[in-house]
Amino acid sequence: MKEIEELAKKLGYKIIYNQESECEPLYNDSSTAGDTIWIGEYDCKEFELISFFHEHGHSLISKNFIKKSHYNTLLIEIEAWNCGIKFAMSLGYYFSDEAIKWAYSKKVMSYVGHDSRECSNWENNYKPLLWIHK
Repeated sequence: MKEIEELAKKLGYKIIYNQESECEPLYNDSSTAGDTIWIGEYDCKEFELISFFHEHGHSLISKNFIKKSHYNTLLIEIEAWNCGIKFAMSLGYYFSDEAIKWAYSKKVMSYVGHDSRECSNWENNYKPLLWIHK
């Protein structure tokens, strides 16, 4: 998508598409690490664009937010979507209800339970105390 490539250039990202990647192909999904964004094949161009802004949203999250959230992957993903969508709006991009529903109900909720998988010492160091009753 030419629009994504232009945005990526302005924001300082390198874009890698499935056909250029040595990684497992992505479908209706993207990922980021550093200044690189991997973009998979999408069934919907609007979903591809909102996903690009989500990946940029990761760079907009403060380290303080991540620490305060106890490194909770679900909270971090929600914040990345929030930041990415707000950034998109600042540039004049507004997404349909369908795209926003897809982002929050399909993509965000796929991260439920990821914390223990993504942090090797989760149980001992990061798992917050939930539902404390005294």
